[in-house]
Amino acid sequence: MHETCNCARWTASPHRAVRRHALRVRIITFHLTYLFRTEPGWNLVATGPTNLPKDGIAPLTCVIETDWLPCPFTMNWQMTRPGRVRFQKCEPICLVYPVPTGAVADTTPEIRNLADDPELMEQALAWKERRDEFMQRFNAGDQSARKAGWQRDYFLGRRPDGSAPDAQHVNKLRLASPVDLRKKS
Repeated sequence: MHETCNCARWTASPHRAVRRHALRVRIITFHLTYLFRTEPGWNLVATGPTNLPKDGIAPLTCVIETDWLPCPFTMNWQMTRPGRVRFQKCEPICLVYPVPTGAVADTTPEIRNLADDPELMEQALAWKERRDEFMQRFNAGDQSARKAGWQRDYFLGRRPDGSAPDAQHVNKLRLASPVDLRKKS
């Protein structure tokens, strides 16, 4: 969090060359005052606050090698259109969370045909059928569907057939508060 209210403004230019240049410089940088340190083999992902969209500006996400970095890092936001954006006092501007070093770079995404996993395909199609039926009822004004609002299968940790997944389901993270290890004078 920052201690003062900050305002950024991007003024559109009618000149194409200036607009092109403005696309590169519409980055707002916050200099964080904390020096983060993680155990060897762990980095921090720095991004904007979760579930707090801000009109006219978007947080830029990066991985910071905090297992060796000897200085604070900056949090950057990119203005998405001309206008004014205001950050209020004590408004969160950065979210950090740990990730193992190399976790992203060492992962190779694979694209497969759903039909190659018949059990998963059956579950996916069952979900789609239930979702389509629910949305038809919801859109038709069915009061039970309107009252439910959504199906909650994922939230409750169950598959469309009602069975529980093999993995442990967590629907809400309960994080520990930071421990202040600074010496009090």
